Amino acid sequence: IEAECGEILKGLAEDLKKKLLWWGQADSGMSALSQSAVPPSSIAEIFECAGTLLMLQDTAFSPGLDRSQCQSLALSACTQFLKERLDPGRAVSFTPMNSPPNSPSHTQQLDATESNDEDMTGIISELPIAFLDGLLEATTLYGVSFPIMGDDDSPASNGSELIGSFVQNNFDSFIEHVRVLLIRRSESFSQPIIEESKSQEEEERKDDANFIQVSLALAHLLRSVRELASGLALPEVGMDLSIASALVDQTVELAEMLVRLRITVKFNELRGLVLKECLTPLVREITQTDKPDQKED
Repeated sequence: IEAECGEILKGLAEDLKKKLLWWGQADSGMSALSQSAVPPSSIAEIFECAGTLLMLQDTAFSPGLDRSQCQSLALSACTQFLKERLDPGRAVSFTPMNSPPNSPSHTQQLDATESNDEDMTGIISELPIAFLDGLLEATTLYGVSFPIMGDDDSPASNGSELIGSFVQNNFDSFIEHVRVLLIRRSESFSQPIIEESKSQEEEERKDDANFIQVSLALAHLLRSVRELASGLALPEVGMDLSIASALVDQTVELAEMLVRLRITVKFNELRGLVLKECLTPLVREITQTDKPDQKED
């Protein structure tokens, strides 16, 4: 019975290994396994799998993955999981049912209750804030599954660099996605309206209303990223403060870039307006006053 149970446990450990390898190396051509493997349903499932393999590392049932391999595969699987959640259609189902008080989604829930529905159904609703929750959850579970061991010369130092790169790289993907989204939305109403029935005042009113929505989205984004940075800086997470503050700095740079873009667009519109309403009539009047003089000459 003991031998049979041992074989069953070895088979289960090997299945966990194959599952983690496929989750962490989804783009490496593992087509045979992909026919039967099921994608992870949550980040917690990924770390449950990696933590179980780590517990079996020094036993006779170990499938042959060491600590560093489990760390790398778990974070790679989380990266694949989070990137898929940047899709707006899938980001909604990823939002936790009960968000912790220090999570970005909890801030979004508070914003939804404190503001009217119109504000939350605009550009703000398109922001994948659940991605930030996933990033915080992955970082927290990483510290629980792979606790710090030894001094700075131990493998824990490599693990710290690994989780730091994971947070920075995934946040770069998130902020690039948000940058494209906000630039596209800020430019959607800045195109000139050719229809003569549309007045200049109506154009400006719509453009200003659109920029207000972008500004609200930026304020909500900055607040959510600050919540993420605060969560990463907690002792139980243990993220380097320089990495957490760098996330806020990137978000502030995005806000400043969009403000500069807005100023540039409005300045170009003002130049065109001066050319149309001031310089063009002036040149036309000068040419008309010069024509009688030319006839007399």
